[in-house]
Amino acid sequence: MASEAEIPGLRACCIGGGHRIPKFVPIQAKIKKMRNSFLSRQKEAGLIFLALFYFVIATNTQTGWLFVLSAFLLGLLCLSWGLSRNKTRNLEARQSWLSEPVKNRPFRVEVVVENLSRSPLQEIRLESESPAWSDRDTPLRWAVPELRGGEILTEQFRFVPHRRGEHTLPPLVVVSGAPFGLFANERSFESTETFLVYPEIEQLGSRSGRSNLATALADAVSPRGLGDTRSIRTVRDYRSGDDLRQVHWKASAKRAPSGTLMVKEHHAPAPLKTILVLDTSCAVADRTEHPLFEKAVTLTASILWWAHRQGTQTVLFLGTSDRWRAVRQWNKQYEELARVALSPTLTLEQWLGEAEEHLHEQLGRELTTSPPFLITAGIGLKETKELPPLFKRGFQIVDPSNDGPSVERLIRIDGTAEGFQETPLDV
Repeated sequence: MASEAEIPGLRACCIGGGHRIPKFVPIQAKIKKMRNSFLSRQKEAGLIFLALFYFVIATNTQTGWLFVLSAFLLGLLCLSWGLSRNKTRNLEARQSWLSEPVKNRPFRVEVVVENLSRSPLQEIRLESESPAWSDRDTPLRWAVPELRGGEILTEQFRFVPHRRGEHTLPPLVVVSGAPFGLFANERSFESTETFLVYPEIEQLGSRSGRSNLATALADAVSPRGLGDTRSIRTVRDYRSGDDLRQVHWKASAKRAPSGTLMVKEHHAPAPLKTILVLDTSCAVADRTEHPLFEKAVTLTASILWWAHRQGTQTVLFLGTSDRWRAVRQWNKQYEELARVALSPTLTLEQWLGEAEEHLHEQLGRELTTSPPFLITAGIGLKETKELPPLFKRGFQIVDPSNDGPSVERLIRIDGTAEGFQETPLDV
């Protein structure tokens, strides 16, 4: 897996790149807040009931110490209410992420709480619910014994996101019930910025092997062109690693005594590109996520990243029923892969037909020198085993435990194993 430092431009994509979103509170959230508020006042209600109960008993029995106990409880409640009122009014809190959020990798979040008043605050509690996109099941809680006037508290914690896409940090709730823990005053600080959780980038394994997968990955990461074979620019001595198909046998025969081979050099070719087409079709209603599709997204991101490191020009082609686009810059490609989702309304036949049409429309002549790679999760391959002639090569993510149809031109990759491992056709 590539490290954060090896991915240029990623920090610029997400740090400070959030935007404000409209605030709205669903009715379920209001009901939950009212229920929590009622439950949090059970101690106060119990003490009021005891004070009234002791007062009634003292009135009927004329017992002096019960009058004193009742007055003490009522005084404690009034004092607690007065001291805790608006306790969190002069507090400010904010959250920010300090590292790039990548799926299944921890990233750090910083919480900053500041006391804007001159008087100290005691017994502050910070609470944050566990977000649905992370692996954390329990809410986060911190206790601050004292926060002096003007003091700034900084705390860091980690999340491990398990879902790609655009997300927000959960609200941060500051609770203070000093000095007796009664009539706790709380204040919620909503996060107004969104951030992207990016797909993983994994090693592609050895690309120098002789397997079909290694050959295809090598072609995808670093395609090589031989130039215009009809016009020779010059002839030079053979160098280690030169393609033997470019040996100029007539010129080499003339230098037979020396035994040195001569190699043809052609005019520089137009730079070849790696064009990746990610299949987003899915005939399953209300389904925008799929484990095999997530593996396909990871494979796409990995190929694009390693091709970028090799200096290869890349094009990512994505499309839904209403939007088809060719993305050429690495930063934009990574952002698109963070947001991409399946299209439940598109069957595989519909998607293939529209993809072929829009590819010819947007890329045109580039397709003649750089045939695209199709990357599909195979979710809709039960409908067809035939692909348009444009898709002569590609990768199919499969689940070996569920024997499904396969396409002859696509290389099958095990979607349930770590890394990228080729799966034989007879599995």
